[in-house]
Amino acid sequence: MVNMTGDLLLAVDDATTNGNEEESVLTAATTANTTFPTKILDAEEDSTAIVLPTANNASAASINERLNKAIANDNSEKNRSPDLVGLAADFDHMRKQLRGLIAACKKYHETSAQTDTSKTEIISFMAKLADGSPLHDDIGKANNSDSLVHIQSSAAKKAKDNVIEFQKKVLDYAIEWESIVTSRADVELKKCKKLETDQEHYEGKVEKLREEVNKLETAGKKPGNAKLEKLARNEEKLKASFKVHEAAANKACVLLEQIVQHGWKDLYHMVKATVNCEKHRVDGEAATFAEMKEALDRMAVIHSATKKA
Repeated sequence: MVNMTGDLLLAVDDATTNGNEEESVLTAATTANTTFPTKILDAEEDSTAIVLPTANNASAASINERLNKAIANDNSEKNRSPDLVGLAADFDHMRKQLRGLIAACKKYHETSAQTDTSKTEIISFMAKLADGSPLHDDIGKANNSDSLVHIQSSAAKKAKDNVIEFQKKVLDYAIEWESIVTSRADVELKKCKKLETDQEHYEGKVEKLREEVNKLETAGKKPGNAKLEKLARNEEKLKASFKVHEAAANKACVLLEQIVQHGWKDLYHMVKATVNCEKHRVDGEAATFAEMKEALDRMAVIHSATKKA
């Protein structure tokens, strides 16, 4: 018997082993108020029962709800265990891309925070250099709400809110998404592996018993009732184990197809959140630029007057 599920689990394990850098990104990106499962559920447990404690429960719930609905609505009775290997490769590729996306989001998140801090430092040093000069009022005067220092201080608060919004609605969502699909896929695949092992166990017993019966019949001897009953009993167990294994394999196939082929539905929410975050950031920067332009215009008048003098 071809070990389809075993090959699939090896593919998933290889992705984890070869993705140490990506895993460190996921760990570093997890914030103090964002927690994820520390253990994969046992094979006997059902992935539809997974509830992940997250910072973005509404988004996580929508992903789980979509997957659960697709599994519940599937009425296929095909024997799909041979399909698992191909679907495993698709899932492995998709998960690598998702982890790459998380790494990029984390880099953007850190860079944004650093950029806003640097802007504040730049204005602060400019204010120190302008102290005692004609530009002081418009750059760094403490009680002037129109000075660059005050404008940047207000902008920094908005920028901090933007960074937090990006983390919660984009970065945390991506981390949750990866955690959900990995946890659920692992549960179903481990379940299939266990059931496949059970099936192989009964295949071995039935094969051995049939050989013993055939050997007796070939020798012209009649097999005892106990042996025939044992053979019949194990054949029934083999049929039952095959049926249960194929049902689990079908469920795993549906899950992996939903994760990979219909993952764009989960991606849409992330794209929408990203665009909204960028809009908020750009709108805030445009307002800040308008205020700074007014301050610059006032300084231009001072500078021109000084040149004429």
